[in-house]
Amino acid sequence: MDKQFNTPSLSSSTPPPKTQNSSTPLRWSKKTKLLFLILSTIAFTTYTIYNFYYLPLSTTFPDEGRFITEATSLYETGEHGFMGKRVWEMPFTASLYALLYAITKSTSGLIVCARLLQSILLITQAFLIAHITKIIFHSEASALTAFSITLFYPFFVFYQGLLLSETLFNTFLITGIFFLYYYFSHEFKRKRFLVLANIFLLAAIYTKGSLTVLPPVLITTFVFLSTRSAVMTSRTAVISVVIFVTLMSPWWLRSYLLLGEFVPFTTNSGFVLHSGHNPLNQTGGGTIGVDVEYLPEIEQLPEYLWYKAYTQRAIDFMKEHPWKTFKLTGVKFLRFWRLYPYAEGWNSGLYKWISLLSFGVILPTAILSVYWYRQQWVRFSPLLLIIMYYTLLHMVTFASIRYRLPLESSLIVLASPTITYGLQSIQNVIFGYTRKLKRT
Repeated sequence: MDKQFNTPSLSSSTPPPKTQNSSTPLRWSKKTKLLFLILSTIAFTTYTIYNFYYLPLSTTFPDEGRFITEATSLYETGEHGFMGKRVWEMPFTASLYALLYAITKSTSGLIVCARLLQSILLITQAFLIAHITKIIFHSEASALTAFSITLFYPFFVFYQGLLLSETLFNTFLITGIFFLYYYFSHEFKRKRFLVLANIFLLAAIYTKGSLTVLPPVLITTFVFLSTRSAVMTSRTAVISVVIFVTLMSPWWLRSYLLLGEFVPFTTNSGFVLHSGHNPLNQTGGGTIGVDVEYLPEIEQLPEYLWYKAYTQRAIDFMKEHPWKTFKLTGVKFLRFWRLYPYAEGWNSGLYKWISLLSFGVILPTAILSVYWYRQQWVRFSPLLLIIMYYTLLHMVTFASIRYRLPLESSLIVLASPTITYGLQSIQNVIFGYTRKLKRT
């Protein structure tokens, strides 16, 4: 395995900063530790002001009401589900909110606790992203840049204030990727990090089923690309598959006992597939009544038949309308990677400019980093795989920038060395100009 990260030489055409070798990715200079503490304190204060002075102590999106309903129902009845559907959604988010509801005994208390907890989770994400960046690029400066961007990235700040699954899911996903990279930094010799990577990625699946079978594929692919060892790759694949099957088995057994049939993840996946492939969908979105037809005859079916009916209807639509399906795939791709929101009320004014000045900067700088460090692409191949996977997933289902959130952490990691170089260049120009003025 290549242990050194040899960066391109600096020139006018290859501007990324040289990285500094580091065999201790979890060790930081005193200055960086102090900056971490200061920035975290400022970030937590910002989240608190946003969560409790800007946002009302109530829900903003319909999905928040759904999670509150699931949480209170789980607390009161001990049964996980929504509107009579027991395998409709993965259980971790509702379980967490049910625990908070059990502590506070009120919806307002649940909202307060959830927002405080998700503030802490976002700060945790920032620390993990900083570590991942340092492992990949061996640069404390780039890691600090990634840390700072994550803390104040508008989309992350926005979603940590909502009772949705996004912040919890991203925390588990990033933690799993962190342990994968820590396993990598120890030359794939410490199996406990491999186990932890698998466990946290499975926790992400139990939060949102969208990862499906990606964890063992992602981990095994990275080990193969890094080592080119058939023995190590095979061992990794076996361990990852065993952990995947072992940890998913309780969910599979529960689903089978409830429905009498095997459901790999959620029954809602059938409706999600139908949302992206039905006669109403022209824009690639998933809004009921706009992009998705409502079918009372299917809604009345038992849960498993409901799941199969929507799945089959989507498959039939794709078979009968291959050209429209192909065009919608392109529409979804463009909508998924749109620089600002598509939805009415969010696609203009302040929201548009916030998006352009955040994601509109992160995306091109991440692309530049991938180009400049292309000879070392294996080191950040897990991030590329996550980006490609979620892009393809939402080209098949339906697109929304909300569901782009899991890959934006990867983009921030990739963008950090280029942004760091840009900031250092600006600093050098300013200091150079100041010195010149002093001489005159």
